[in-house]
Amino acid sequence: WNSKRLYVDLQADYNFSRKLSLFTSIRNLQDAPSDTKIFGPSTPLHARFRSQEQVGALVTFGVKGTF
Repeated sequence: WNSKRLYVDLQADYNFSRKLSLFTSIRNLQDAPSDTKIFGPSTPLHARFRSQEQVGALVTFGVKGTF
């Protein structure tokens, strides 16, 4: 299973006019890692951690227009 984690996401739009805008979206802004654990009822605490994945933030941006 994966442990708890807190993602901080950010979305923003800026309208230049009614027909033109700029947008951005950032997922996992604080670069929160994802821990994977695997264990059974008799697994000791020191053997429960399996791996950690840290992929960074995902950034999307662009321009929207209506013509």
